[in-house]
Parts: sequence; C-alpha cells; structure tokens
Amino acid sequence: MVDKRSYLRQLDVSAQQAFGSERHRIQPWSKRLAKLFDRARFIRNAIAHAGEREIEIRGQLTDDDVWLLVSVLEMLVPRLQALVVRAIFQFHISTLGEFWRSYGTIYAASRESAPITADTVGTVIYSLERGR
Repeated sequence: MVDKRSYLRQLDVSAQQAFGSERHRIQPWSKRLAKLFDRARFIRNAIAHAGEREIEIRGQLTDDDVWLLVSVLEMLVPRLQALVVRAIFQFHISTLGEFWRSYGTIYAASRESAPITADTVGTVIYSLERGR
C-alpha cells in the first residue's frame, strides 16, 4: 500500500501548506474514505477471486456507504483520467510507475490558475458534506 503523504510531499511547499491549512476538513474524510475503500476492495476481491455473489455480500455495505463510494468515484475517475491524459501528452509519461512518481508535478500543472485546495475542499469535500 502506498503512503498518501508521499504524494503530498511531491507538491511544492506552498501547496503542502495549503493542504495543511485545510487538514481539519480533509483528514476526517481521508480516514473515512480509506476505510471504506479498503472494505470495497475486500468485497471486490471476494467477488472476483472467491466467486461470491451479491446476496452473500449485500450486508457488508450500508446504503450510505454505497452512495458515498459512487459519489467519490464519480468525482475521482474523471479527475484521474484528466491527469493521465496530461501526463501522456504534456509530460510524455508512458508507464503507471512514472505517472505515480511524477504525480505531484502533474497535479500541480493541472492546477495552474486555481488555488490547489479549491477542487479538493471547495468541490469534493463540500459535495460530500452536503450529502444526498
């Protein structure tokens, strides 16, 4: 498992400070989502590798858990896709390893005109806090 702090350390000092100043809003969601994604990964593996069916896993996630997973993935996937496209065309990155090693540079380049925490806090966390 990769330490998420290693990606933050790739960002410049001002970006790290911006995330640090929003830690009180980011940290509770980070912990909650990490636990939820771990459970979702376990369920996915039970389906893919052990052949479990919906009826066998139905009680492992609440309706709120499912809503949260779907909401986060709907926001996360397009953002990651945009970063990958930027990595390929602007930085000529061709492997997943190169992408993650260059994540900070790619991410910073994608935030050229907006404050670095605007999307994370102002859009993602704001949307999650509003709930369904």
